[in-house]
Amino acid sequence: MATVLAPDNEGLPQGMLLSMTTRGRTMEFEVSSGSPSSSLSTVLALLRDIVLFQEVWLLSSQRGGRVQRD
Repeated sequence: MATVLAPDNEGLPQGMLLSMTTRGRTMEFEVSSGSPSSSLSTVLALLRDIVLFQEVWLLSSQRGGRVQRD
């Protein structure tokens, strides 16, 4: 997933840092910025991207199946 999300994380605003670390089946994201609203909008965008990744992954693993949201 980090590889899929990496292009979206290029060109971050000046002063913002975003790192992704994986340990086994756990992925950690760290967002740092001088602006709380900028950090929050980045986290929300990241969560939307993760949900999209999940839906695409589920669709690709189920031939002809539909993704059901909880």
